[in-house]
Amino acid sequence: MRKCPSCGTSSLDGSEKCMECGHIYDYGFGFKKNKKKLYIIVGVAVFFAFIVIMVGLSNITNTSNTVSFQSKAQIDSSSAVEIVKNTTSSKGCTLEIFFKNKVSIPAVNDLGWGVNKAYGDFIVKKTIQVGGLRSPTIYKWRVSGNGIVSPLNGHAIGATQ
Repeated sequence: MRKCPSCGTSSLDGSEKCMECGHIYDYGFGFKKNKKKLYIIVGVAVFFAFIVIMVGLSNITNTSNTVSFQSKAQIDSSSAVEIVKNTTSSKGCTLEIFFKNKVSIPAVNDLGWGVNKAYGDFIVKKTIQVGGLRSPTIYKWRVSGNGIVSPLNGHAIGATQ
């Protein structure tokens, strides 16, 4: 049994209002239902926002490591080198300018660009040497047959991110 807080009349526990004075019982019941719906809606919205953010970050990560060559034609070794040279460096300029700035330092020697064909793709290398006694530093990228550039070693990753 439930006692009405307004008039003191006893009512059945399942009653929504007092039969004597009309007082509505349990104001929180409807609020709790709406609050539960609100939590569900907010939870679903947060979940979808998380998914959108993760997909966006995935796309940013993928596009920072790969650069697509716009032409549909197959590329050759010289165009593979040009594609890599025109890739954006970690400094915001092209890799060609990045390496020109790097080798302008007196102790750095430019040992040139190289390219090899490997399984239908091209491996493009840039080699520099810092000081005469140290071994050369080699930067490597893979250029796919459709012109997508992917760094292959830590030096190339650092230069292109």
